[in-house]
Amino acid sequence: LSLSIVKLLYINVRQKKVVLRLDLNVPLKDGVITDTTRIEASLKTLNYLIKNKAKIIILSHLSRIKSVDEIQSNKKSLKVVAEKLQEFLPKTKIIFEPLNVNPKLKKFIENDAKFPYGTSLGDIFVNDAFGTCHRAHASNVGIGQNIKESCIGFLIQNELKYLNKLINSSKKPFVAVLGGAKVEDKVKIIEKIAKVSDYVIIGGAMAYPFLEIQGYNIGQKLFNFDKDVVQKLFKKYQKKLILPVDFIVTDNISEPKIVKSYNFNAKIPENLFGVFEIDQFANGTKKICKAIAKQTKINNSFTLIGGGDSAAAAKKFKCESDFSFISTGGGASIAFIEGSDNVCNPNVPHQNYENQY
Repeated sequence: LSLSIVKLLYINVRQKKVVLRLDLNVPLKDGVITDTTRIEASLKTLNYLIKNKAKIIILSHLSRIKSVDEIQSNKKSLKVVAEKLQEFLPKTKIIFEPLNVNPKLKKFIENDAKFPYGTSLGDIFVNDAFGTCHRAHASNVGIGQNIKESCIGFLIQNELKYLNKLINSSKKPFVAVLGGAKVEDKVKIIEKIAKVSDYVIIGGAMAYPFLEIQGYNIGQKLFNFDKDVVQKLFKKYQKKLILPVDFIVTDNISEPKIVKSYNFNAKIPENLFGVFEIDQFANGTKKICKAIAKQTKINNSFTLIGGGDSAAAAKKFKCESDFSFISTGGGASIAFIEGSDNVCNPNVPHQNYENQY
């Protein structure tokens, strides 16, 4: 997959006003940032713009604001992110503007396709928010298609480089490991990966539908699914799909009092769970994570994590540095592999740029 997207290096940003879309949606606990990965990943583009004496207007978000109370309480304010960014850029003055309460952003909040307010802020638009670039939102597509010049930053360029390497790799065996809660959302990714891979390992809640259609009792369902879709997928790729043979189950995920291991030769009780965030259920994810990381070292295998919870798991088990690449966007990675037209392509036609990364 190759998209025609302009790179930052092809744009003259010197002393220009640059609207920079970043994904600074960092995790918080009690108002404190627990992981600065996304902030640090943005620094290369920021430092390049600063070096070129550009005036930078950063647009980002922190979670989703669903009520007036969330605005007034500032629980989802980017102020804490601005303060942390200031620590990483001590020689640059960071000014925080709480735009989510600015009346001028009414059109933006309503997802105005052209986002005239954002477009008017600068001369050039740089999209470096890989985690959101697969969505046709006003803050990326709206600005990108309605500003004089637009391009991608170094973070997205790097993301696309490694994702292209994954898609075009000829190394064998090609093994994919997939998890997650909703099979319907990942049917395309399973099909696309199954076509090019030798094996697809499916774990966690994502495995339940494939087990249920075979007659196994999976306990309490986390979601409903289309059995016909799952059955067709299973029938088509049965020889490639590898499913769990046992699970750790409990009576209560929040306050587990009964935690047992069951295999499919035993009766599976109700309330079937399994999440790596809780240590009592983390061993399976931990072993798979470390086994994949080990292949990078021993066999020089190309190993990529598609962001999201998988990246969090690698960090928890202290093996993130052993992977070839960890993406900053799970949904964007999946959309790219699926071949979605929206991924990181918010630009109007340009000349004098490459089609490769």
